[in-house]
Amino acid sequence: LPHLNDDSASRHIWLAPSVGWVNETCDAFQANSSSTSPAALLLAKTIKLALEDRESAPPSLAADRELAVDENAPMSMPWADNLHSIPYPSVLSGFDAARVAAWQASTAVPTQRPYLVSGAWGAHGLGSAMDVRTSMERQCLASPACSFIDLDDMRGRTNTEDVMEAGLVSTFCLEPPGGTPARE
Repeated sequence: LPHLNDDSASRHIWLAPSVGWVNETCDAFQANSSSTSPAALLLAKTIKLALEDRESAPPSLAADRELAVDENAPMSMPWADNLHSIPYPSVLSGFDAARVAAWQASTAVPTQRPYLVSGAWGAHGLGSAMDVRTSMERQCLASPACSFIDLDDMRGRTNTEDVMEAGLVSTFCLEPPGGTPARE
């Protein structure tokens, strides 16, 4: 970038459309003041925006963080300097007024939902979060009152429609820990 230098770096903004954790971003995004290359030190001065930052993770993650002590570990904490959290988009983000009204009308009508509970997630997460996800999946699959969608087979494509559809056929939706670092 021809205009990125020591004087302008703090005015450059990166926007990551996912969480700012190590496994979700590139190495350059994770640059910090302990980096050794001049280019990485320059990138460390830029502002980074992502769906979650270090402070987004609850204190209960402390024990599981010990499992991810290096920046290449799965779900490792962000190493980036100047990383800030931005709000999560809702399911209605990007809808115009007519689409919002249509969504509200379709979900406001009382309906008989065939399942008491639904769940949609993949088997991943840190330590205890993975254990909880696995246990919840087993219990859901064993119950005729629960609808479960395994998202592991859907990585690499948008699965929002599948998740929303599952939620609309049940009274309650399970949200296990580990979907994002803040839910760990």
